[in-house]
Amino acid sequence: MATAEDVNTLLALLRRTTDDQGYLQPLLDDPNSSAIVGAQIAIMGRLGPAVIHNAAQGTISDSSGGQAGTSIITISRTSGTTTGTIPKGYGFTDARGVRVVSTVDVVVSGGQLTKTVPVQTLRQTELVNSEDDPLFTVDPQSPSIPASAGVLIAPVGSAGLSATSFQAIGPSDPITGASADYLAVHGSERGLLRQPGEETSGYRQRIRNIPDAVSPIAIADTVQAAAQRPGLPPFLVLEPFEDGATPALKTLHGLGSFGGVVFDGPNDFYDDPLAGYEMVDRRTAIAYFEIRAQDFLRDEEGLVFFFDDGFFDDPVLGYPEPIASFPPAILSALLGIISDVAAKKAGGVNFDLFLSTDVLFLSRGTTTSGSFTEVVTLTPVVGTIWSLSEVFAGRDSASPVSGAAVRIVYDLEGGGTFQPPDFPDTWSERVPLPSARVTAIHCFAKSNGSATVNLVAYARALPMSA
Repeated sequence: MATAEDVNTLLALLRRTTDDQGYLQPLLDDPNSSAIVGAQIAIMGRLGPAVIHNAAQGTISDSSGGQAGTSIITISRTSGTTTGTIPKGYGFTDARGVRVVSTVDVVVSGGQLTKTVPVQTLRQTELVNSEDDPLFTVDPQSPSIPASAGVLIAPVGSAGLSATSFQAIGPSDPITGASADYLAVHGSERGLLRQPGEETSGYRQRIRNIPDAVSPIAIADTVQAAAQRPGLPPFLVLEPFEDGATPALKTLHGLGSFGGVVFDGPNDFYDDPLAGYEMVDRRTAIAYFEIRAQDFLRDEEGLVFFFDDGFFDDPVLGYPEPIASFPPAILSALLGIISDVAAKKAGGVNFDLFLSTDVLFLSRGTTTSGSFTEVVTLTPVVGTIWSLSEVFAGRDSASPVSGAAVRIVYDLEGGGTFQPPDFPDTWSERVPLPSARVTAIHCFAKSNGSATVNLVAYARALPMSA
């Protein structure tokens, strides 16, 4: 990128390219001609950076993602006996009506007559930049800030202002650096809208990564690129058929397939979670693909609210929000994936994005004992604990066995157990769940002492750090 010229570099350029002593210096020695030359140099010095800035907005790589303008305001008072703090976010307004807010807490000690306040504009546009002192005043909407005695700072005309209050606002630096979100214009032209809370660097990468489209590889590569945000898991793009691509190619691009079963009839179900089949309808059987997370979302920045940070708290575990919530950056990244894929896929092709919610754990065992015998034990991986969403247990035998039954016992977090009622009269049962997280599920079965009884049990659980 070209370097912006300033007054000194332009003057140096003139000395190199003109007759310095015979032409330029005499002009500079005369006050009137010097003022004219100085004004022209100042105009060019201001125009140079503006030209470079404007040219940069035409490219995806260098265009602005929207920046606030900044300035430094000097505030003063005639007496410095009181103390206090001007809070971050305190508002000022310049002579044009441009509003700015302080970016830090400004602590005022006794004896300080002058303080500097760094501020930034609320609007992100070149229109708020200024060449001279913006002539700030306290924003009329700003509150009065109390001091150790009286008022520290307040809008003009407020009650309580005195010699110990900061009433003189200025001088101030020009507002510089503000720029509109031209990057969003490039994205809008390509059908890629900026998502709420999306960072500029990630959005810029999404816009740049659009050459290929429609093909499965193009879609999969788009998903992989958009999923680089910390906290997002790997994703696979799955189609409801096997397209014959080599395993190496599918692994490289994160492609795959899922098995579906179509069943038309009065009983529209034929799902088998153990065999990996699921019901598909007309929408998902043709012209369709899934984007499926391979692990859980991570709250890397610790932004999801828990009630123990505010109220209704458990001092050890806390209680997560009662509704599904995501950290803003994670949510914007997920919306970015959907936006990118929607812009690239072929017309008429449907897709869904699935997040990991729980994991299926399965086991089976047999017994001939006439008393309850533990035949299946489901336990989390070491270092994790389960939050259960479903537990299912079923038994069968070659012929009916009188007295056969199944019993489930949960080991609970922190100690203790929970045992639902035994179920002797049914072949299968969705087992009641405990209200606490569990460290193990013990599955017992009993027969009549001779016949073999089979027990199959599975749990759908969310593994969590213990």
